[in-house]
Amino acid sequence: MIIWGTKRVERTLGYAADFCPLCREVRTFKVKRIGMAGHLYYLSFGQGELAGYVRTCTTCGTDLNANPDQYAKLSDEALPPPQLQPITFPNLAAVHGARLAIEKTLKASMAKLSAEDRVALLKEPFILLSPKVEARFASTHFDGPTGLTLLAAVIGLIFIPALLAGAFPSYSTELVFTCIGVAIVAIGVQMFLQSERFMRKKVIPVLAPALKPLKPTPQELEAVLKDMKSLGRRIGSKLKLQSLLAALQG
Repeated sequence: MIIWGTKRVERTLGYAADFCPLCREVRTFKVKRIGMAGHLYYLSFGQGELAGYVRTCTTCGTDLNANPDQYAKLSDEALPPPQLQPITFPNLAAVHGARLAIEKTLKASMAKLSAEDRVALLKEPFILLSPKVEARFASTHFDGPTGLTLLAAVIGLIFIPALLAGAFPSYSTELVFTCIGVAIVAIGVQMFLQSERFMRKKVIPVLAPALKPLKPTPQELEAVLKDMKSLGRRIGSKLKLQSLLAALQG
């Protein structure tokens, strides 16, 4: 059997300073070229056909769309933003002037924000993190606890039914099916819980700091989650409001 097709190929172009809407600060970004290259047995050929550019914040780890042409140059080193900005993005203040002014307003007085700006700023972090959530749940994954439960179930099914059958030979068949049932339930519970673990470990630690300056109410967050859910975004259904509120209060 010959395994061939196309695969995503990333190539780092360099580093640049830019505004991160999740950190709400100017951050250092790794700028990458994304290509779709042919592969044979998962070995790709070249950098592939251009699919786009991505900039990854080195602080929060979020991928955002990139336009390398807006940078004066890219640095080979991941320098701090104050050193990187004059070299790579000298006109950053002009390009992001309106947004930087909004961020300054957030630190001064929430009352100066229009209702439209507030709603847009509340939704923005959810929209930007949505691709990460979609990618995670596009296929089946096993996290650490689920994998360990699966391993324990397999090992347990090898030894435990035999041990119990030796002690209770009259119920050997029932014991085997009981052990299988317990193993299936344990794995199912972990698979159900792993989505919440992913949101708690990978999404909320980025989302909560982005929302804190806005001081959102539970009603506002609930409305955003419902909106995301109505749009078919998994972040609206996978993210638990109480978990997010707990992180915002922490």
